[in-house]
Amino acid sequence: MTKCLLFICFIFYGCFGFAQVPDTLTADTAASLSAADFAKIIHKDTMCYRGRTMWFVLTPIFVTNNQYSLNCKDFKRAGIFGQKIRPLMNNIPLAQKDLNTHRNIKILGLIQMLIIAPLFLKLQIDWQANYNQMYKPPYPQVSDPGYIFWGMGILTTGSITYHFISRPFLKRAIKKRNEYYSALLRE
Repeated sequence: MTKCLLFICFIFYGCFGFAQVPDTLTADTAASLSAADFAKIIHKDTMCYRGRTMWFVLTPIFVTNNQYSLNCKDFKRAGIFGQKIRPLMNNIPLAQKDLNTHRNIKILGLIQMLIIAPLFLKLQIDWQANYNQMYKPPYPQVSDPGYIFWGMGILTTGSITYHFISRPFLKRAIKKRNEYYSALLRE
């Protein structure tokens, strides 16, 4: 009974993964610092990132939530393609490059999931309809072109591309922005 309840909770609540930038500050070191030292490390120009991917088990549905904060407390949504943090990175070319890569990878994943995979499904349906019109029972053995398997593979890779491959580029852009402002403070 406990396993069944745990499984049902897992289905409804999914899997959560959190990541936060800056990576150098852990909870143990933050607790051991005084308020003044903590303020030096987390200055007003430090941007923090928190990302979460929720997977509804037994379905191909993933939900991604990328958030950022300038004070590491009040998190706001970064937008699907990171468009809400783009104005904060206007003068940092390296961060913009990673942000553009993040956006392009997300667009590629959407194209795979919403255009190419359904196209293969349509090809499979059309092939099956033509096969049924051409032949009458008993049906001869004709090799299936396997469009459905190609479509499922492209849907899977598109989902992985959209949800997981694009995320490190967003984190890297935020990290480069923090490094840029840290270098300015040291000068």
